[in-house]
Amino acid sequence: MICVTIARETNDELRRSWEMAARAGAGLAEIRLDYLTEPVDWKGLLSDKPTPVLVTVRRTIDGGRWSGDESSRRALIIEATENGADWVDIEVDIAHHLPRTGISRRIISFHDMMATPCNLDEITERCRDGDADLIKLAVMGHSLNDALNLLGSVARSHAKSPTMGLSMGDWGQFTRVANARFGQSWTYAAFDSSSSPAPGMITHSDLVGIYGYNRICASTKLFGVIGDPVHHSKSPLVHNLAFRHHDLDMVYVPIRISAGDLDGFIRRMRDWGFYGLSVTIPHKESVIELLDEVDSLVALTGSCNTVLAGVAEGGRLEGFNTDLAAALGSLSEAVGGGPQALSGKQVLLIGAGGVARSLAFGLSRAGAEVVITNRTFSRALDLCNEVGSGVRVVAWADRDGVARESAIIVNATSVGMSPNLEYSPLDGNSMHSGQVVFDTIYTPEWTKLLSDARTAGATTLSGVGMFVRQAVAQSELFTGGLVAPSGAMSESLRTSLKKAV
Repeated sequence: MICVTIARETNDELRRSWEMAARAGAGLAEIRLDYLTEPVDWKGLLSDKPTPVLVTVRRTIDGGRWSGDESSRRALIIEATENGADWVDIEVDIAHHLPRTGISRRIISFHDMMATPCNLDEITERCRDGDADLIKLAVMGHSLNDALNLLGSVARSHAKSPTMGLSMGDWGQFTRVANARFGQSWTYAAFDSSSSPAPGMITHSDLVGIYGYNRICASTKLFGVIGDPVHHSKSPLVHNLAFRHHDLDMVYVPIRISAGDLDGFIRRMRDWGFYGLSVTIPHKESVIELLDEVDSLVALTGSCNTVLAGVAEGGRLEGFNTDLAAALGSLSEAVGGGPQALSGKQVLLIGAGGVARSLAFGLSRAGAEVVITNRTFSRALDLCNEVGSGVRVVAWADRDGVARESAIIVNATSVGMSPNLEYSPLDGNSMHSGQVVFDTIYTPEWTKLLSDARTAGATTLSGVGMFVRQAVAQSELFTGGLVAPSGAMSESLRTSLKKAV
């Protein structure tokens, strides 16, 4: 179930928003009385309720806005039970001071807006002793391990009585979806993106439309995209669409993970219910040493963007590269001329990371004359030496001059990615008609580099086509070969990108 949090300053605004949430399909509404700037109108709020309702009066120490005295706050909680609230939220430290009254069920909650405590199991027991119908943990995550520790504690507690948990912030945002697999199937959502009262809260429309939250249960297989950062990724949009297309009990979430946490998570991903991962910046190279086997393209390029767990006999971890075929396919189409389209053409390749590695090897094998440039010259030189013949390197300061001489320009860096829309890896006057300019970024679809290239008369190619191609190949790996709905995935992505503009 999805509980939509309604935080408004007047009774009328709160009631109207609640009714709108009900029309949008909310199964439960949390009304936050700590946001009200006027006395509570119990009759106006709770008569003829649009949905079942949870009443919360959150203290500032727990992330709320209550500015009155504590006795008045507790009185409001009691009044809520007497006026027909279906649920009330009571903090664990005051639970014994507020015995059960009326018909309201009790959430006994614990909040830590600063950190994830190490004694979560002890805290859940304290909540259980507070006469809880549901235990709630909401703690701030500062790493993936914090989020996983929270989910582990929720699972252990839920085996005894209904428990839910959320790791707040960017590191734990995926728990707002995945928590349904580990404990009580209940999460909190903002009604819209402008009214989120807690860090990392996802909108109701995204929880329903992208993640299909109400379908997630203990048997659901988890998939995800790992990177740092990862909040910009559109992978959940297209992969969950493909899962729904085949009516599969799977969900795909974004997971922010630091380099230091990568080893521990990859080796235990099946223990946490993850069966497959997309891998993005900065982990495409470092993930390889953690895998049991890799495909020929990973071995060739030293870049892995897909991990499967448990598909091979013995639950071995397998790595794949779907970037290379997707990038070369997109680029060959734009250049034209069939299989030999890239042969003999000079390509300026900007970058030396995971995608650039794949392209350097692929372009070289296709017969292109590859020129690599990168801010860190040593990385470009290392890649050049690994690829071998047909590849050379130029200093970052010389890139614009080389761009003017190149038939094809490829940006394989994150320069120009949202939210840094004003940046480009090249000066606009370094491009001209007759060139093909390919930006592997897809958020936004039209970067400053591509806008400048189009103004200069060059043929432009965005990263959308490549992104969809590689996602289709990944989806077919994740689903055991089921044909991915590529057209619907592409349309959904482009629609989302247009809305974001």
